[in-house]
Amino acid sequence: MRKEKCSALEAWITTAEELFGVGSSNSKKSCPKHAFLGVLDPYHKKSKNAVYALEVLEKLKKEPKEAFEEISKAEFWRERIKKTIQHNSQIDVVLALWSKGYI
Repeated sequence: MRKEKCSALEAWITTAEELFGVGSSNSKKSCPKHAFLGVLDPYHKKSKNAVYALEVLEKLKKEPKEAFEEISKAEFWRERIKKTIQHNSQIDVVLALWSKGYI
């Protein structure tokens, strides 16, 4: 993701197209897209995926970094976020943004 000033939606589109290819199914998936927009755009409608991403972010802020190195994403999702459904890249988006210092 570039650090130029743009909207969160523009950043998602640009980054997703660079990573996955223009028009690819991965660049259009709503779960990671809404997770991304949920944590970066305060005016984004809070879909369930945005809410999931914000829950992950809150846990990241409260727990030591080592806690995330010792547990799989699926275990984190199930045990720390308390979700019984399978995560659909919301964790990946938040962890990527967190590790790069964007959030």
